[in-house]
Amino acid sequence: MEVVISKNLAAASLSGMIRLASPLPTIFSVSLPPLPQWSYVNNRFDQLLKNMRYSPAQIENYNTKLVELERCLNAKYWPVKTSKDITFILVGSWLKNTAVRTCSDIDIIFLLPYSVYSRYYYRGGNRQSALLQEIKEVLLLSYPTTYIKGDGPTVVINFNAIKVEIAPAFLDPNGSRNISDWNFKTSVCYTKDNGCYKITAPIAEALYTTQINQKSNGKLVNLIKMLKLWKKQCNVPIKTIALQMMAEHFINQGIQHSYLDWLLRDFFVYMITQKNKFDVFPATEELLEFGNTWVSYAQTAATISKRACYYEQYNYNSLAGELWQKIFGRMIPKEI
Repeated sequence: MEVVISKNLAAASLSGMIRLASPLPTIFSVSLPPLPQWSYVNNRFDQLLKNMRYSPAQIENYNTKLVELERCLNAKYWPVKTSKDITFILVGSWLKNTAVRTCSDIDIIFLLPYSVYSRYYYRGGNRQSALLQEIKEVLLLSYPTTYIKGDGPTVVINFNAIKVEIAPAFLDPNGSRNISDWNFKTSVCYTKDNGCYKITAPIAEALYTTQINQKSNGKLVNLIKMLKLWKKQCNVPIKTIALQMMAEHFINQGIQHSYLDWLLRDFFVYMITQKNKFDVFPATEELLEFGNTWVSYAQTAATISKRACYYEQYNYNSLAGELWQKIFGRMIPKEI
């Protein structure tokens, strides 16, 4: 009879406890049970996903603030609003179900009546910037002690718990008026280069993300959430929408990983290949360049995640947790 000692047992100096060979015949067949592997990884990442969620109390608080903001703006711009008039549209990560606690602002499109467009059409200078300032002043009447500023295409309201970004916009006459339609489009105020209106299709973006997520059995949304947390934790110089687009293409390749650690590891390797590439937004076909300032961050994350996956396989609980915390911070537990 001969017993084969695993590398792990040998490293633990257990070989002296087992007789390697016996000169006497025996009727018993002796074999060592396989060492357990991947004992902690599922629970670790389940806890990460749980820690990234907003609590029901937080969501209720945010909903209350949004209702107040909608009433404030509607009182000024839609005093005779009917049930068919849609003015406040939740977009971005909250619409796509990719919001992450401490990482996600609330993005709103506020649809203005055409009369406001006409009022600003004949003004000189940066009409879009002037409109943002007008909306800021309207909000300050209801929130005089709250920090509010016009920032690019949005009016930013910084509550203590969360930041709300309101993008004033008009319905695009060439798009659908059905808010559930792929072709629902808006003209959003942009203040750069003396001001302009930019066509956006927020519903199409959300539908596209949802479709891929359903095909992937939820992998896409989980991956996007983890990437957003990594971006904030490591100060990665890349737009969140660029991360999302990369994740969508990565998942669309038919990635079959059931384990989130492998999914993340392989994404970082894929991400490095996207240096200086680009993608287009659904429906509007607007170009988004990915750039390259983030490449070294992705390379570091790829190296860390590869090592962490190895530690997860062989149940080095604390060592794996320490490495994952270099990517996600304390939202992921060091030990399970």
